[in-house]
Amino acid sequence: MIAISGAGSTIAQRLMILIDKPHFCFDMEDNVPLGADRFVFTAGLLHGEKIHHMTDEVIADTFRVNCWRVMEACCKILEA
Repeated sequence: MIAISGAGSTIAQRLMILIDKPHFCFDMEDNVPLGADRFVFTAGLLHGEKIHHMTDEVIADTFRVNCWRVMEACCKILEA
């Protein structure tokens, strides 16, 4: 099974059409399917601003979604 994060993203939606293997879309906050054979992380947050124009809150949100959640999911996968 292929586990895909970010089911609402265009990348995930197109990928689900292309793959002929069983797949499962997951939300990294709730449920990382630890029994999957492969993982594709497509969730991301882009604000369209250069970092020096971002507020501290926007920087923290971007880091949380694009880095921290992926790192947490990877830790869960590796610990399983």
